[in-house]
Amino acid sequence: MTPAATGASSIELIRIDLNVCGDFREVLDVYGREVVKLCGRVMKVLSVNLGASSVWEELGSVQELAAACNKRQQEVRWEKPTTPFCKLNTDAGTLPNEGGILGGVVRDHHGVCLAAFTEYTKFSNEPVMLEAEAMKRGMELALEAGVKDLVIEGDAQLVFDTLSNLDNAAMSPLTLTCICILNLSKKFSSFQFSWVPRTCNKVAHFLVSFAKDYDHNNWWINCIPCIIADVIRYDIR
Repeated sequence: MTPAATGASSIELIRIDLNVCGDFREVLDVYGREVVKLCGRVMKVLSVNLGASSVWEELGSVQELAAACNKRQQEVRWEKPTTPFCKLNTDAGTLPNEGGILGGVVRDHHGVCLAAFTEYTKFSNEPVMLEAEAMKRGMELALEAGVKDLVIEGDAQLVFDTLSNLDNAAMSPLTLTCICILNLSKKFSSFQFSWVPRTCNKVAHFLVSFAKDYDHNNWWINCIPCIIADVIRYDIR
């Protein structure tokens, strides 16, 4: 199909070509809304300022964006913790009516899954509170699995900011949960935590997405849940 052969607007033309671009679809799967929004801005500018033939020429720029995002995908991924640490990744999601889903996975320095969980809770419907509660529940799971040295990662920036600056944080439900997290951390021989982007937290995110379709809790120790086996295998760097 060429620009002259279609009466589609420039926005429609771009969508037609991107829908048959497999590499670009993979980028969207990994980077989600951030790439969609960026491409949305590109498409809007093209539709206002460019004719059909110019749009056709500019498709190369969109493909370059896809290639750059693919490269970024390879660079920013989950990494194995250093010995003797195990790593806990947690995530959470809200439900339409009330409450939410918590989830997390614990892996050792080889990337082997030691424990994982999903849990429905009515604790809160606030995303940041659910994220903090998921972290707390994940730490309890790690302790039950016998983990002594723990690194925690998650993509909830506000929770990690509060943990890092708890002395100056105003009292709130989030602050109280963060205090519980720091109290739990004293039960480990060594403990670290850090924020990571979503691309480094894919297994926990997948667990939460899966659990939204079920109404019972899951608690796995010393085994790999079959639902995330392939996700973990792909995730190991």
